[in-house]
Amino acid sequence: MRQRQEVQEVPRRCELGPLLWLVTGAAGLFLLLGTLLIPRAGLDADEALFTNPLYRSLGADFELGVLHHKIPVMLIAYIGAFKTALCWPILRLFGPSIYAVRLPMVLAGAATILLFFFLAETLAGRIAAACAALLLATDPTFLLTETFDWGPVALEHLLLVSGCLAMISRRPALASLLFGLALWNKATFAWSLTGLIAATLMAYWPQAREFLRDRRLLLRCGLAFIIGALPLLLFNLHRRAATLHASQGISLTQDAAAKLHQLRAALDGSGLFGYLTSGASPRSSIFVYAFALAILAIPLWWRSAARRAGIFALVFCAVTFFCMFITRGAGTGIHHTVLLWPMPQLLVGVALSALRPRSIPAVVVALLAASNLLVIDRYFVELDRAGATGNFTDAVSTLANNLSSLPNSPVYVADWGIYEALVYLQQGRVPLHYSPLLLVAEHPSPAQRRSISAMIADPKAIFVTHIASREMFPGVRARLEAIARSGGYTRRIVETIPDSKGHPVYELWRFSAPRRATFIP
Repeated sequence: MRQRQEVQEVPRRCELGPLLWLVTGAAGLFLLLGTLLIPRAGLDADEALFTNPLYRSLGADFELGVLHHKIPVMLIAYIGAFKTALCWPILRLFGPSIYAVRLPMVLAGAATILLFFFLAETLAGRIAAACAALLLATDPTFLLTETFDWGPVALEHLLLVSGCLAMISRRPALASLLFGLALWNKATFAWSLTGLIAATLMAYWPQAREFLRDRRLLLRCGLAFIIGALPLLLFNLHRRAATLHASQGISLTQDAAAKLHQLRAALDGSGLFGYLTSGASPRSSIFVYAFALAILAIPLWWRSAARRAGIFALVFCAVTFFCMFITRGAGTGIHHTVLLWPMPQLLVGVALSALRPRSIPAVVVALLAASNLLVIDRYFVELDRAGATGNFTDAVSTLANNLSSLPNSPVYVADWGIYEALVYLQQGRVPLHYSPLLLVAEHPSPAQRRSISAMIADPKAIFVTHIASREMFPGVRARLEAIARSGGYTRRIVETIPDSKGHPVYELWRFSAPRRATFIP
């Protein structure tokens, strides 16, 4: 009990009734808003990626043979199949449906809010915990990235908070298992894990030192972590550290300005205008200023009972962001930056709890929450007015339905961002083909041209592309058509697929053969 009391340097809760009900209500509001958002955007390819092992084989490198069955362990080199294993009963029962994909993640977000409240209450006290949880529940970036879980980040947040709560509840082996599962879920959890270790050593060194001295406990925790991350470890043993090789290396300067911009955009909630929506009229919250002031207000909360919680949150944010900042190709998307959550909210909660009189934190939190909700409202307005943009277009559902009428035609997906969603929505009923060959290189080799030519020559083949202005790989349509034209084939548009607002998004092609067709290799 002595170790437990050392961690709890803040007064323990005596009666949490009103605050707990308030936070539960906020989690309920989060659940309601997330559920209302679900049908307002189409299924993104990255969001649907975890469903693909249910309908197609990922290949021997990504599967493990168990009792004559192939069990998927990884989706790609740095994303594991943990979410697949967790959600497959729901997908089998309710799919294909965007609710089957998204609602479990909204529920995970609501659970994260409640668990975060108990974590923050133990570390920083009731007032700080209530402030932090209310800010998290109304945070636009958290709501959107949990609902449209293309990151994926929803389970990362849940496992991080659950692991921290298990650790302070004197269940370090359970915490280690949860952290191992988070690393298997997505290898970028290594950033959060590094931040967590640094923050613990800085803020709770006496407890960390006692933990490090217990060799048996260290061994149990190490084994638990290995068990959680075992699929990732086995994959890397088989593929010779493929996860590490997937990283683009380290750079202190590459995209530095873009990463700082994304950090601010994540904090003020505006980061998904122009990515999820058209971004015609973006709006920002004032939380970014609260976060900055919480850092500047270190002298204010340094002598408070929540001081260590403030140090923990600040170090976690700094170290985790530094890890993604120096990683090439990382940190330029909101789905990376949001991995700092919910520690920015904890830091602001610690700062607010130091203010006197007690009515001030309540007023400030109400203003910050209102500011957050105004941003969320703007996302709803834009989604209802112009629909979702990019790979979140709802035209993908129409595309999947229309392809169902062509069960005997091989379908070649000729651009990125289409295939994974179609696999789920079609549930393997249509023969879909997606090859890097179709992302035609500017100067394809003779062998590549011959392979593409064979696809074009198939009289039953259907090619799916974005319209020219929405191509993910610019020029892919023109290069594909040029190869066909070199053999005398003519492109014929079978159908143009619009979204629910009438904007054209996809095209279905066939190639008409000449009387005598000869491709030039």
